[in-house]
Amino acid sequence: MNPILQVSGLEKDFCMYTQNEKIIKGCQELNFFLNQGQFLGIYGPSGAGKSTILKCIYRTYLPSAGRMIYHSKLFGKVDLAAATEQQILALRHQEMGYISQFLQVIPRVSAQQIVAEGLINRGAESGAALAKAQALLGRLNLPAELWDACPSTFSGGERQRVNIARGVISKPRLLLLDEPTASLDIKMQHAVLQILAELKQEGTTMIGIFHDLDLMRQIADLKLSMVDGALTAVA
Repeated sequence: MNPILQVSGLEKDFCMYTQNEKIIKGCQELNFFLNQGQFLGIYGPSGAGKSTILKCIYRTYLPSAGRMIYHSKLFGKVDLAAATEQQILALRHQEMGYISQFLQVIPRVSAQQIVAEGLINRGAESGAALAKAQALLGRLNLPAELWDACPSTFSGGERQRVNIARGVISKPRLLLLDEPTASLDIKMQHAVLQILAELKQEGTTMIGIFHDLDLMRQIADLKLSMVDGALTAVA
């Protein structure tokens, strides 16, 4: 097995300046280890701190304590908690992906262009990237007549499918997923799980947040539950 991510002692505190600088703990003393191609599922209620973990790894948040040792192709072994902004940007560009719950829409940019952008940014020819984007959108049952439309007019479920396609098209080494199936019906949930299973087989390591425990069990190799910022194993 090839190690790819080791998180140890991870903590994130938030200072509430409007409440006399009260400290809120987003997560505390988190420890887990992932090999290449494994899927870690994290289950728990809203507000438990699940998204904080992903944002620390992606470095949207700077952790308050702990280490996140990532075995990268670009820099070798790097602590994401201490990496420079230049290193983080390079890793996001070349190796890491993040699928959030919400699609940030760029005005007048079509759905297929948004999806293809991840491949084009990594050097792919635009025509080939658009063809792969269309194939993914088709698998996710987004009607072809919407491919050239801007997602600002889409439903929540349609936007989420565009977001998923954009996140998986480049097949990142490490993919972080924040509630990837929350706005989807059962049929589309299983279509997404199939795409994620294929990524796993090709070596992508993933960490996904879920509210649906049964759904998480279908894809996750390692299963953890989060309550009040702490993790425990799920059977």
